Order: sequence, then C-alpha cells, then structure tokens
Amino acid sequence: MNLIVSKKNKKKIQIKNIISSKIIKKKIFKKLLFLKKNTIIDGFRKGKAPIKLIKKKFKKNILKEILEKIINKNFLKYIKKKNITKYSNVKYFLEKYKKGMDLNYTIEFNINYHILLKKLKKIKLYKLNIKITKKDINKLILNFQKNISKWTIKNGLIKENNKVYINFKLLSKNKKVIIKKNNFKIIMNKNFLLKKIYKKLINKKKNDKIIVKIKFSKHHPEKKITEKKSFFIIKIIKIKKKENNKINFKKIKKLGFQIKNIKELKKNILLNLKEESKKITEENLKNQFIKKWNKIFKKKFSIKKKKNQIKTIKKNIFLKYKKKKNIFKKSYNINVIKKAKKELKINYILNKIIKNESLFVSNQLIKKIYQQTIKNFYKNKLDKIKKNKIKNNIRKILLINKTFSFIFKYILIKNKHCSFKKALKIHKNIKL
Repeated sequence: MNLIVSKKNKKKIQIKNIISSKIIKKKIFKKLLFLKKNTIIDGFRKGKAPIKLIKKKFKKNILKEILEKIINKNFLKYIKKKNITKYSNVKYFLEKYKKGMDLNYTIEFNINYHILLKKLKKIKLYKLNIKITKKDINKLILNFQKNISKWTIKNGLIKENNKVYINFKLLSKNKKVIIKKNNFKIIMNKNFLLKKIYKKLINKKKNDKIIVKIKFSKHHPEKKITEKKSFFIIKIIKIKKKENNKINFKKIKKLGFQIKNIKELKKNILLNLKEESKKITEENLKNQFIKKWNKIFKKKFSIKKKKNQIKTIKKNIFLKYKKKKNIFKKSYNINVIKKAKKELKINYILNKIIKNESLFVSNQLIKKIYQQTIKNFYKNKLDKIKKNKIKNNIRKILLINKTFSFIFKYILIKNKHCSFKKALKIHKNIKL
C-alpha cells in the first residue's frame, strides 16, 4: 500500500491511495471465471456460457464490488496497523475508472475523542459479586408477608420502619407559627427523613415532646421556610408497626402467587433475588462511575446551562413535593447548585458518547417495552401526548444504559464479593 496520510485536524484523517490496473484486471478475471462456473444463463448449461456473455451481463456490478472490497481491505489494514479502535464518518472519494488505468481514491474519517477514552481508562471500579443465601430467601418471603399484614398499635419505642403519627408546629425565630399540622404520618427511614428529625424521633415513645432547630435549604420547595432558621415542636401521638414473625403460606397466597407449595415459592424468590442482584450491581457501577467522573472531569459550563439545569431540578422537586407536602424529606433539602453541576458533568460525557458512537435504540424494542409498560401500569386509555412522553422516557433510559455499557468497556472493573444484606445497604445509599 502506497498510502499518503494527512491530518486535517486532531480528529479528521485523510488517506490517498492508488489501486494498480493489473490488480483490478486480475480480480475481474477471477470473478468472471467464478460466475461462468456457477451461473445459469438461458440457452446454456451450467458453466457452459461464453465468458464474453458473462462479461457483458455482469461487468458493471463486478467492477463496483471489486473496487469496494479492495478499498475496504486497505482501509481496515491501515486501521489495524495504527491501532485505531474507534472511528466514524468514513467517506470515500473515487475517480472514474478507465480501462487499463490505475485508480486514485481518497478516504476521510474521524477518530473518536481519544482524550475522553484516556480519561476513562484512569478510572477503576469494583463489581459486586452478590452471594444469595437461604436466610435472604426467607427474609424476602417474610417481607412479602409483612406487606399484606395490617398496621398494629405499638406501645414501645419508635424503631426503623415504624409508622409514626405526630402533631407539629414550625415556628420562626420570633416564635410565629409558619406551618401547623395534626395527625401527620411519617415512616421512620433514615434514608428519606432529615437527619435531625430522624435522630430526635428514633427510640422515643408515645406522648413524648421534642424540639428541633433546623435551617432549610434556600432551594426547598416550601417557600415559607427557605433559608430560614426554624424550630419544630413535635408531639408523638401514635406509633404503629407491622408484624414479621413466621412464614405463613396461606397469607402469602393472598398476594396472588399461583404457587402450590413453599419449595416452589422459594425457587421463584431465588430467581427474583438474582434479578434484583443484577440491578443493584449495575446501579452501583453507575453510581461509582458518576462519583469518580465528577472528581476527574473539570469543565466549566456556561451560566445559561447551569441556570437551565437548576430550573429543571427545582421543577422536578416541586412536582414531587406537591403530591405529599412532606417537609421532613431529605431529598427536598439539597444543594441544587451542586446537584446541577454534577448532572451537567455526567450529561456531557453521555451525550458526547451517544453522538460520537452514533448510538441508537430500535423502535421495535421501544414498542415492545412500551406495550409491557401500558399493560402493567396503565388501565385507562392514554392520549397522544402521554403516549409519546412514555415512549421518549423509555428511549432515554435504554440509550443511557447502552452508553454506560460502552463506558464500562474502557474501565478497569474488579470483582468484589458481597452478601445480599450488604448489597441492599449499598443500594439504599445509591444516588443516581
């Protein structure tokens, strides 16, 4: 190959080459002989048609096919020699071929963001290798059972996952009442409640009174309390719990399982736990990558982009808050500016990979998942806007998953053994 290689810029490469007329002639003749042996033409037996007739009938197609094969072969040889693994936008420019003359041609192509790949190769992650035991299976069965059991009054101390009914007043510095609510329900979960509220309520009992001093974030969806130091006066009215003792197969059948015996149930539970383990592993890998990428990637985004991202986050928080108006939720009291910066960084690499790799999701797959979604979650008929919204969300999720799969090919990932119990704790702390 007598290649002339030139770089138009850091990403674009141009290759110029010549194909000898002798090579073209030789390849054409070989192809004609092959067609002569294997083609049936009217009036002739197989392999007995004159080569002139074969040439007249197939010459144009043969020439096109041979030139494409030679050019592609030379191009792939060059790519392999230079160890270029990712490239895109390959364009061919050919001169008109004249019989007995050499053919000049040019190829242009882009090398895909080698700088980003170098950064990705610096990242090291660990993959959870989750071990599932009999205890995990029994615990999950008990949790199923617990879900269908009724809440019962509890007389002891407040524990994790208890339902607590409270009367509360939120006072300003001047002791004016900002918000007042009676018989307000809280599920005790340290991953969802404000840290100070959780710590003050846990291990307390009925009729206990507590005072909590809190400063809310300036981005909190409840405008009355944003960026103000406030005082909660809370009285515990009632505590409820759910029993979780022995496995009762009759109770489990009420959940709608079409299962004959406990052994069959345990087999199904094991399959469910394996699927859940896969999801936890994938989400944990994504979470690790996001954290490490935010540390190593230092790009300044425009003020306009930051403002738009902050606006989107605030809108999503407000829509969630509007439904239940639970001011005790941890997720409403976040630093929106920090979150916006993190989201911009991760969106940057995802969009860059999607664009450069020309990643896409087939409409057939979207349609299949859409039909399953409608069947499982929507009983009423949907209008066009709602349908398109669901389809776009499905496309977005599938595309992000595909992009992460691409990212993980370039990252060193080591296995880490882990129990299912520990994996669940890790899962609770995942913030995507």
